[in-house]
Amino acid sequence: MDDVVLPDHQPNANPLSYFVETQNDGALISWAHAVNSKALLKRALSEKQMMLEADIILSDSANGTVPIMAHPPMTHSDLTFDEWLMGVIPARRGIKLDFKSIEAVPPVLERLRVLEQQLRFPVMLNADVLPGFDSPTLPLDAEHFIRLCKLMFPRATLSLGWTTAFRPEQRVGYTWSMVLQMDALLRRLAVDAPLTFPVRAVLAVKGIGPLRWLVDVRSATLTIWSSLGDAVTENDILLLRSQFPHHQVLYDLPAPLRDSLLDHKDLPQAKLSEENLRPFAKDFQPDIWERMEEDDGRVRLGTQSVVLYLPQAAIISRIQHRADGEQCMLLTGVVHFVKNLEAAPTPTDVGLEILIRATPDRPGLAAIRAYLSSTGHMELENLAMPHSKKELGLVHPQECFRFSLVDLGAEKDVYFEVASGRCDGVFKETSEDNPIYQTAIYAQFPYSEPNQMFYIVLRPAGSSQSSYVVVDRLHVDNQIEKRP
Repeated sequence: MDDVVLPDHQPNANPLSYFVETQNDGALISWAHAVNSKALLKRALSEKQMMLEADIILSDSANGTVPIMAHPPMTHSDLTFDEWLMGVIPARRGIKLDFKSIEAVPPVLERLRVLEQQLRFPVMLNADVLPGFDSPTLPLDAEHFIRLCKLMFPRATLSLGWTTAFRPEQRVGYTWSMVLQMDALLRRLAVDAPLTFPVRAVLAVKGIGPLRWLVDVRSATLTIWSSLGDAVTENDILLLRSQFPHHQVLYDLPAPLRDSLLDHKDLPQAKLSEENLRPFAKDFQPDIWERMEEDDGRVRLGTQSVVLYLPQAAIISRIQHRADGEQCMLLTGVVHFVKNLEAAPTPTDVGLEILIRATPDRPGLAAIRAYLSSTGHMELENLAMPHSKKELGLVHPQECFRFSLVDLGAEKDVYFEVASGRCDGVFKETSEDNPIYQTAIYAQFPYSEPNQMFYIVLRPAGSSQSSYVVVDRLHVDNQIEKRP
């Protein structure tokens, strides 16, 4: 391996800006994983690996309790943290310190603080701080860990993850509940340090939508890792590569997977089938939506999804539309109603209102309203005519809902069609183990003024703060005029 370029940086530097020869592509960062012994440290340094990941626990010694480099259930090592750090500093490689106990954090951070002027390379402080899906491992105390890092060594990148477990039959990866819980934690603790989220590849491929939103709104990166025994395929890694900007993802992978990634890093789609890519075919259009009110954090727009926090969150289109009988307006998307894990549960029904033919001055008074609830109830009505008939429907509630809202024009129908199905990060098409239920309602709504142009508004319905409304793959066809 050629010598790497080692500029002078602070410990909170992004590895991609430190290792400039990567040209801002996370696939080109090389890793040595679990560097927990003298032999492994010597090997990683001789191979000139860019980033060194190692695990830290506390251990009793003749000199008292000291941090050592070991991963549970191991309790001993031939390498203390102090020896490890003294070996790394002259080489100026990036480091990722994975804490396996909260008791190990203060002495390690104190040592980093004392030596801070010598740490002119990336430093990541890693801990699993939230529970993962069905994981038996207890996370570290999230608030305690983050507050210690902010107090004792704030000039580092925080690497915050979820505990993991994987079984071959498991279909759930990183869910919207998990990423929203992480975002709520970071907001509550006012975390402003650089962030990376370590995610297990076999689970990340089942949670692309939620993870993409999280790195977008937090201006963060992912660090994708994998264990040798995980059922991860080449296609899984290439799919992840195809769905994130190259500067947003680092890859800490076993050699066979990393070699495959490097072989196909420039054209990952060429190795993927249409079936692999179909769930991601219609992109969200973030540039044509904006918040209706001043940003108070209730609307969180990513590049592929938007999260609406109850109550009183809303987005409005920056485009106008009018179906004239020859061109229809088609709005499609996928809705997830997600429980807020940090709020007390309430029995209140939560829904999404979609307003078409809306005017900015009176969006909720003179518009066609389509409504979908978390329990599958559907409504279609004309708000400008409060005594007109309200069309009703019901679709079997499942994990998420895919909707289509079609405005055919003046004297023609407005169709509201909803399908419910399974979601592993994206809406899954029908299969033997995944039945999809579908319902459509429609009505005629004449235009009050034949040539008037209208906007589209989306807003959550309900007063409870125990749920979020997530909309992804939101797409408008037949856009006519764009607002400045």
